[in-house]
Amino acid sequence: MVELLLYEPVLLIGAISHPALGNYDITHVDIEHPIFINVSELNDIPMIQYKNSYAEAALRQKSYAPKSVIKASSAPLALELAAKGVGFTSVIRSQLKYGRLIITQSLCPISIGDCKLPIYLAYNKLADKAIPEINRFIQEVKEEYCDASGL
Repeated sequence: MVELLLYEPVLLIGAISHPALGNYDITHVDIEHPIFINVSELNDIPMIQYKNSYAEAALRQKSYAPKSVIKASSAPLALELAAKGVGFTSVIRSQLKYGRLIITQSLCPISIGDCKLPIYLAYNKLADKAIPEINRFIQEVKEEYCDASGL
Protein backbone atom coordinates (compact mmCIF):
# COMPACT_ATOMS: atom_id res chain seq x y z
CA MET A 1 0.00 0.00 0.00
CA VAL A 2 1.11 3.52 -0.68
CA GLU A 3 -0.41 6.38 1.25
CA LEU A 4 0.20 10.09 0.92
CA LEU A 5 1.63 11.22 4.23
CA LEU A 6 2.02 14.95 3.62
CA TYR A 7 3.38 17.61 1.31
CA GLU A 8 6.86 18.81 2.26
CA PRO A 9 7.89 22.38 1.36
CA VAL A 10 10.79 22.69 -1.08
CA LEU A 11 13.26 25.47 -0.41
CA LEU A 12 16.39 27.00 -1.83
CA ILE A 13 19.11 27.68 0.68
CA GLY A 14 22.15 29.87 0.65
CA ALA A 15 24.56 31.43 3.11
CA ILE A 16 23.07 34.09 5.35
CA SER A 17 25.93 36.33 4.21
CA HIS A 18 25.35 35.73 0.47
CA PRO A 19 25.33 39.06 -1.44
CA ALA A 20 22.00 38.18 -3.10
CA LEU A 21 20.34 38.32 0.32
CA GLY A 22 21.84 41.69 1.27
CA ASN A 23 18.68 43.69 0.50
CA TYR A 24 16.41 41.43 2.55
CA ASP A 25 15.63 41.45 6.26
CA ILE A 26 16.60 37.93 7.32
CA THR A 27 16.48 38.61 11.06
CA HIS A 28 13.52 36.32 11.74
CA VAL A 29 13.92 33.87 8.88
CA ASP A 30 13.93 30.17 9.76
CA ILE A 31 12.85 26.89 8.16
CA GLU A 32 9.24 27.47 9.14
CA HIS A 33 9.31 31.09 7.89
CA PRO A 34 11.58 31.27 4.84
CA ILE A 35 12.21 34.52 3.02
CA PHE A 36 10.24 34.88 -0.21
CA ILE A 37 12.25 35.91 -3.27
CA ASN A 38 10.95 36.15 -6.81
CA VAL A 39 12.50 33.36 -8.86
CA SER A 40 13.67 35.81 -11.55
CA GLU A 41 16.03 37.43 -9.01
CA LEU A 42 17.81 34.12 -8.43
CA ASN A 43 18.67 32.96 -11.92
CA ASP A 44 22.17 34.54 -11.90
CA ILE A 45 23.19 32.68 -8.74
CA PRO A 46 24.88 29.31 -9.32
CA MET A 47 22.81 26.25 -8.46
CA ILE A 48 24.63 23.57 -6.49
CA GLN A 49 23.23 20.30 -7.83
CA TYR A 50 23.50 16.86 -6.32
CA LYS A 51 22.45 13.49 -7.64
CA ASN A 52 18.74 12.63 -7.76
CA SER A 53 17.46 15.83 -6.20
CA TYR A 54 13.68 15.71 -6.37
CA ALA A 55 13.64 19.08 -4.65
CA GLU A 56 15.58 20.63 -7.52
CA ALA A 57 13.21 19.08 -10.05
CA ALA A 58 10.24 20.56 -8.19
CA LEU A 59 11.85 24.02 -8.19
CA ARG A 60 12.53 23.82 -11.92
CA GLN A 61 8.81 23.16 -12.47
CA LYS A 62 8.22 26.52 -10.79
CA SER A 63 10.35 28.32 -13.43
CA TYR A 64 13.60 28.26 -11.47
CA ALA A 65 16.29 28.23 -14.17
CA PRO A 66 19.76 29.14 -12.91
CA LYS A 67 22.26 30.13 -15.60
CA SER A 68 25.12 28.16 -14.07
CA VAL A 69 25.43 24.87 -12.21
CA ILE A 70 27.97 23.44 -9.78
CA LYS A 71 27.83 19.68 -9.38
CA ALA A 72 28.28 18.22 -5.88
CA SER A 73 28.66 14.52 -5.17
CA SER A 74 26.18 14.50 -2.27
CA ALA A 75 23.52 16.52 -0.47
CA PRO A 76 25.78 17.14 2.58
CA LEU A 77 28.48 18.57 0.30
CA ALA A 78 25.90 20.76 -1.47
CA LEU A 79 24.77 22.08 1.94
CA GLU A 80 28.35 22.83 2.97
CA LEU A 81 29.05 24.66 -0.30
CA ALA A 82 25.84 26.67 0.08
CA ALA A 83 26.80 27.53 3.68
CA LYS A 84 30.13 28.87 2.39
CA GLY A 85 28.37 31.18 -0.09
CA VAL A 86 29.28 29.31 -3.28
CA GLY A 87 25.68 29.30 -4.53
CA PHE A 88 22.23 28.05 -3.61
CA THR A 89 21.02 24.47 -3.37
CA SER A 90 17.62 22.85 -3.10
CA VAL A 91 16.27 21.00 -0.09
CA ILE A 92 13.06 19.79 1.40
CA ARG A 93 12.40 21.41 4.74
CA SER A 94 13.12 18.28 6.79
CA GLN A 95 16.70 18.21 5.46
CA LEU A 96 17.28 21.44 7.37
CA LYS A 97 15.07 20.54 10.30
CA TYR A 98 17.04 17.42 11.09
CA GLY A 99 20.40 18.41 9.56
CA ARG A 100 23.69 19.26 11.23
CA LEU A 101 23.07 22.38 13.30
CA ILE A 102 26.51 23.87 12.66
CA ILE A 103 25.68 24.06 8.96
CA THR A 104 21.97 24.87 9.14
CA GLN A 105 22.60 27.90 11.39
CA SER A 106 24.61 29.55 8.63
CA LEU A 107 21.93 29.01 5.98
CA CYS A 108 19.00 31.15 4.91
CA PRO A 109 15.92 29.26 3.67
CA ILE A 110 14.35 30.82 0.58
CA SER A 111 10.88 30.20 -0.80
CA ILE A 112 10.08 30.88 -4.44
CA GLY A 113 6.36 30.30 -3.91
CA ASP A 114 4.16 27.32 -3.31
CA CYS A 115 6.55 24.49 -4.13
CA LYS A 116 5.99 21.17 -2.35
CA LEU A 117 6.89 17.51 -2.78
CA PRO A 118 4.56 14.69 -1.77
CA ILE A 119 5.92 12.34 0.89
CA TYR A 120 4.47 8.84 0.74
CA LEU A 121 4.44 5.95 3.17
CA ALA A 122 4.73 2.57 1.48
CA TYR A 123 3.98 -0.63 3.34
CA ASN A 124 2.92 -4.19 2.67
CA LYS A 125 -0.85 -4.70 2.49
CA LEU A 126 -0.47 -7.49 5.06
CA ALA A 127 0.79 -4.91 7.54
CA ASP A 128 -2.84 -4.25 8.53
CA LYS A 129 -2.99 -7.78 9.91
CA ALA A 130 0.57 -7.97 11.23
CA ILE A 131 0.46 -4.50 12.77
CA PRO A 132 -3.14 -3.71 13.74
CA GLU A 133 -2.09 -0.25 14.94
CA ILE A 134 -0.65 0.79 11.55
CA ASN A 135 -3.46 3.24 10.79
CA ARG A 136 -3.13 4.85 14.21
CA PHE A 137 0.64 5.07 13.71
CA ILE A 138 0.20 6.75 10.32
CA GLN A 139 -2.24 9.25 11.80
CA GLU A 140 0.10 10.01 14.72
CA VAL A 141 3.02 10.61 12.34
CA LYS A 142 0.90 13.01 10.29
CA GLU A 143 -0.33 14.88 13.36
CA GLU A 144 3.06 15.11 15.05
CA TYR A 145 4.87 16.22 11.92
CA CYS A 146 2.23 18.72 10.89
CA ASP A 147 1.85 20.13 14.42
CA ALA A 148 5.61 20.54 14.83
CA SER A 149 5.90 22.13 11.41
CA GLY A 150 2.85 24.35 11.58
CA LEU A 151 1.38 22.78 8.43
